[in-house]
Amino acid sequence: MTRHVVVIGAGIVGVSTAIWLRRAGAQVTIIDRASPGTGTSHGNAGVLAASGVAPVTGPGLLRKAPFMLLDRDVPLYLRLSYLPSLLPWLVKYMGYANDADTRRISAALAPIVSDSVEQHKSLTADLGLSDWVTDSDYVFAYRQRADFDAEAYTWALRAQAGFSPQLIEGAGVRDYEPALGSEINCLATLKDHGFIRDPGG
Repeated sequence: MTRHVVVIGAGIVGVSTAIWLRRAGAQVTIIDRASPGTGTSHGNAGVLAASGVAPVTGPGLLRKAPFMLLDRDVPLYLRLSYLPSLLPWLVKYMGYANDADTRRISAALAPIVSDSVEQHKSLTADLGLSDWVTDSDYVFAYRQRADFDAEAYTWALRAQAGFSPQLIEGAGVRDYEPALGSEINCLATLKDHGFIRDPGG
């Protein structure tokens, strides 16, 4: 490739795109209003969630959402005064909370995210930045096995993408992660995940 390509945005997507274009032989200019990695890429958790193939809009969301708003342990918040403005978007969004659309979206996500660790390693390997990518398990913590079982639908979507968990229960939970309190009695762990040590960096 001999053309000159302009990439808009210097976050992880823009910079990754620019690296691949340079490897293909293109001349690349990245344009951003701020320094590289200072937008969304700077504020995320750095998790390489290869198994992140289950959309939030799953079957039953409409039934569960009101209870989620009342549960202080669920990270869902809605300012009621904003509801009239939000409603048109919300109605369309909730229209995807069915089995057919959930499976369609999950199947589309799998090829995008399932190799995220491998892709990040390939991006950093010849740049002398390999130690920024750390291998780790991806762990879901549950109060009890029944809570894990209640998410069978979501776990089936992950399994279809090749991610089946190893379950750790009882005393094994503290052996695996001593920092967890006694209320956590079941872990679902997934291998072949990772994280970026410093997303902003």
